[in-house]
Amino acid sequence: MIKYLYLLLLATSILLTSSSTIEGPGNYFCANATNAPGDGTCMNCHVEGNLFEGDIQIGIEGDPIFIEPSTTYDMYVTINNTSENAMSTGFQIIALEQDGNTNSNVGTWIAGTENEIFDTGNPLNTTSCNNSGRIYIENILPQSLVNNSKTWNFQWTSPEQASGTINFYAGGLLTNGSGLEGDSYFSNDIIDIPFSSPVSSSSPAQSLVVETYPNPVVSKLNIKSELEVKYELTDQLGRLIMTGKIIGAVETLHMGHMEKGVYILTLTNPSGETISKKILKL
Repeated sequence: MIKYLYLLLLATSILLTSSSTIEGPGNYFCANATNAPGDGTCMNCHVEGNLFEGDIQIGIEGDPIFIEPSTTYDMYVTINNTSENAMSTGFQIIALEQDGNTNSNVGTWIAGTENEIFDTGNPLNTTSCNNSGRIYIENILPQSLVNNSKTWNFQWTSPEQASGTINFYAGGLLTNGSGLEGDSYFSNDIIDIPFSSPVSSSSPAQSLVVETYPNPVVSKLNIKSELEVKYELTDQLGRLIMTGKIIGAVETLHMGHMEKGVYILTLTNPSGETISKKILKL
């Protein structure tokens, strides 16, 4: 899944360091600049300057519908400069659980080229940061744009367990490289992907084999079982949407009128074996 957030990029300079350091804004200034809940922005250090137009994009390998446990994903952040007058750029990204109302990050970052990990508990510089438990990926030094664009590649490994949605917050900057005077910050891009954690069941139910397709679904969900099966469809708050029974056939659930989101389909056979599946409604 890639969401584009077109924004007004307001910047004249990136967080500049001395020529002897390679650290990015977090490792050098202890800057949390993603605009995620609990984070600041580059405006904490910068003063408004020139206007740069552009957009920022977060990409994740395969555009997954769900985040699978203990899986490493190739990711990237791209910043485009549509006004074509910026000299350099930089970024910072973090992954948080649910809506970000927690001080703990989720998953593990693996840095690529021209980017590095910023751990608030162990910054690369000698300044003591406020250890929030958060870990980021960020640029190393201001980076030049090529054809008015810059992309950073890195990896993120999902945790074994999580609840709800994984949110990725990215903030970026376009600069004219003139120094710290007249500096500014732009907005951020956010993508959110549900975590595919196992849904609880009353038993392993290895003998309960049911096909559900297509998933994700737009209008009609088919449930196929060779045995008698009772089904219940609920939303993420546990509210019952529909229920019924299948007896060795295919049952079609009409979901076209339902809101987009994740639903839970619970299937039970006469012996009491139960399985649950997450259904994504588009």
